[in-house]
Amino acid sequence: MLGMDPAEHYLKYGKLLGRPPGPTQSSRNGQTTQNSRDPALLDLQYAKGIISQSEPVRHPELVPILMPSHNNEQWLTRALHSALSQEGVEVEVVMIDDGSTDGSVRLARQIAQTAPNLKVISLLRNFGCYYARNIGVMYSEGAFITILDTDDIMAPDRIARQLDALKAVPDAVACRCQQRRWTPDYSIPISELKHGENSLIWRREVIERIGWYDTVRYSGDAEFRMRLQRTYGVDAVITIPNELYFTRTTDGSLTTDQDSRVFNYQENQLTVALSPQRKAYLDNFTAWQKNNRRNLHIPFPQASRPFKMGNDKQNASPSLHQQRIGAMASFPARRESLKAVLEKILPQLDELRLYLNDYDDIPDFAHHPKIRAVLGKDADGDLRDNGKFHGLPTEDNSYIFTLDDDLDYPKDYIARMIQYIEMLGRACVVGVHGVIFPRNEFTRLQQRKVFDFRKAHTGHFVDLLGTGTTAWHSSVFRPSLDEFATRGQCDLWFAAAAAKRNVPFFAVPRGENWLAEHVRYEESLYREALTRPDDYFKTYNSSIAPVLQKGRLRRKMVAHLGRCYDSDTLAAAGIAMPEDVTKAADDITATRRPTRRLAPLPTSGKRSEPTAAQEDLHFHIVIDGWNCRKYLTPCLRSVAQQLPADYSFDVTLIDDQSTDGTYEDLARTAILPNARLIRITENTGPAHARHIGISAIEDPDTIVVLLDMDDALEPHALRTVSKCYRDNPDCLLTIGNWHDQDGKVNPQEFYTAEEIDNQRIREIELFNATHLRTFRRRLYDAVEVSDLLDHEGKWLETCTDVALMYPLMDQCRSHEVTFIDEPIYRYTRKHGTGTLARFGKPHKVERLNWLKSKAPKARLTARRNTG
Repeated sequence: MLGMDPAEHYLKYGKLLGRPPGPTQSSRNGQTTQNSRDPALLDLQYAKGIISQSEPVRHPELVPILMPSHNNEQWLTRALHSALSQEGVEVEVVMIDDGSTDGSVRLARQIAQTAPNLKVISLLRNFGCYYARNIGVMYSEGAFITILDTDDIMAPDRIARQLDALKAVPDAVACRCQQRRWTPDYSIPISELKHGENSLIWRREVIERIGWYDTVRYSGDAEFRMRLQRTYGVDAVITIPNELYFTRTTDGSLTTDQDSRVFNYQENQLTVALSPQRKAYLDNFTAWQKNNRRNLHIPFPQASRPFKMGNDKQNASPSLHQQRIGAMASFPARRESLKAVLEKILPQLDELRLYLNDYDDIPDFAHHPKIRAVLGKDADGDLRDNGKFHGLPTEDNSYIFTLDDDLDYPKDYIARMIQYIEMLGRACVVGVHGVIFPRNEFTRLQQRKVFDFRKAHTGHFVDLLGTGTTAWHSSVFRPSLDEFATRGQCDLWFAAAAAKRNVPFFAVPRGENWLAEHVRYEESLYREALTRPDDYFKTYNSSIAPVLQKGRLRRKMVAHLGRCYDSDTLAAAGIAMPEDVTKAADDITATRRPTRRLAPLPTSGKRSEPTAAQEDLHFHIVIDGWNCRKYLTPCLRSVAQQLPADYSFDVTLIDDQSTDGTYEDLARTAILPNARLIRITENTGPAHARHIGISAIEDPDTIVVLLDMDDALEPHALRTVSKCYRDNPDCLLTIGNWHDQDGKVNPQEFYTAEEIDNQRIREIELFNATHLRTFRRRLYDAVEVSDLLDHEGKWLETCTDVALMYPLMDQCRSHEVTFIDEPIYRYTRKHGTGTLARFGKPHKVERLNWLKSKAPKARLTARRNTG
């Protein structure tokens, strides 16, 4: 009657009145649907469930829909339902979670319980959307590939219609549809229609010629599409006029971020405004593509740059400038097998170090630019399999792969092994054939739990890995041939060498026969162990078992990850966890509530391994903040990504009555599932917040770690600090250096021994307190509430670091304090919610002078003696 479009009428009137969108039909999960191209209506339908369609499949080829995701829990259900609602085509939906800290993985796995064609992969860490897309390509099947971001939706027939067009043009390799940007509720379009990069669907076969997505943080989709056109011709990427992909514009998008922006977004209006970094990247890849038309292949993993990025922060490849070096030993009877194995593995490596036992000459096929061959007769003689460890790299810039001459390595072997090395922070040796030894007496080989390399297994931490399948980063450790006391048992000696250095072993998840035997030989180390087990047991029981300590390192790593991530995230990463570890953490996460009346935290139960109680240091990380939502994810992730060592940790999160959603995000975060959450009922500042958290820690030997919620730890921070306390048993306090968000290192010096011993630290003009500060809990017994109040009797709002560190350092002598020159703390400077910005410099100077005027505390040793 009004002459309005029905969808517009609904959005303007019907939606406000709570009326249904229009004529409906039944759908899965009991939901109703309406066939509409209006994104607002589609969004409502996808919020309710998967739209059921009756159209038969006209494209039998499987199409993976790759969905990289980072902290998009709010929109994830709609995006997944959109992907799962595709009609006329068979799809496999692959969600690759890129280090989310919200409940995205948990939500996706819940949906996957009733959607068997939904695969959820967790990367644990944040690598960037193009790294995640490449992982999705590697773990998916299908002749065509397309993308859907997890805050967007698409029409149910998008993929089928694009395939119709693509198949109609024999020489076409890809197809785009129209798309534009919309407000978050899809009520208003805020950009012009264009053929978008996200809507690209492309043939998998192009990877062989042009390679993968450039592993960068932003702009990789435009580079990929233009690389297709440079290689196959402009007309090989066809377009259709339909708007079938709908882009939701949200806060925190890469396209509106300062460093990576494409647009400015204000008052529902977008204006094109390329950041200088994006513009530089566009110019650089355009020049490279024009000048290298015959060779535009970009590999994955990506170890080198074909052209300059917009700036260094754009890099998303952890493998940049890293070498891939294989190590193998062989002998003449396996010449033909060696030749076949080399043909498959060499294309994946930069170099192979080949030790040839009992060879008179290097075979012709081993004369290759990538092969560094050594004849045993010219080196250390017949080393048998120990030869794999002859002449390994000594630099910290390599992935090392020990290989066997009788295995068929798949085309993605090296790429997958690197993925797991990086997922675990370069802290572990990864492999395929894993073994867990019995905790008690070991007298029969059948007592071992074996994760056979030929069989499908979830990932497990193990005691031993078969050295034909191991890989690690050269920075983690360098095994020496001197550690291999016998020949023919290198798996055992390698396990011991790693355990001595606290390097865990992880057997990666894989499918059936992902790795297979090329040929089975009667003479092998495995068959020697079967036929002559006495030597195996003798070596294990005398030299290996004392180092492995009944799998202590393996169990410690499991406990460490259980403190860092929830069970859904670990399961999606392919990591098997004992039920008791994950259930305890999930119970805490599910019931996380603000704590107002705090009971002391007991000493019992804080360590997962009773045998480690006397050996492991225990940290308690106290994280406090106010209105830190913008910085929360990197802060929490920095704790979860701490490199393991001989320590355990607990976490207390304290929200100082934030008003920006910080507390709500803390309450639902999926990482650090054991963390205790406290919400202060009135904003009183960091001094009070820390006092609440520290006072609840009862164990005097616990090492308190202070972390501001807008800052972050470097991955090696706790490992470095734990070494300080181990190397110096008298250590009571450490202060670690910092650098800021731009990499600028703190220019100030530390206190001298004389200044500490003479308690003159208050006389020093510049106080170094914005560092990673750790201390034994017993020092806090001397800190009184009055130490944390200002001259008006109020909780300090500025100079709170100084207020705490003065009385702590007063109690120490110089040999009890360790300063760490290396930056291990990332300090966010000059932001709007910082105390200096909120209260001003005069406020800070006044309180600093007040604190300097106070008398120092008595030494801790003096208190003990008088006590």
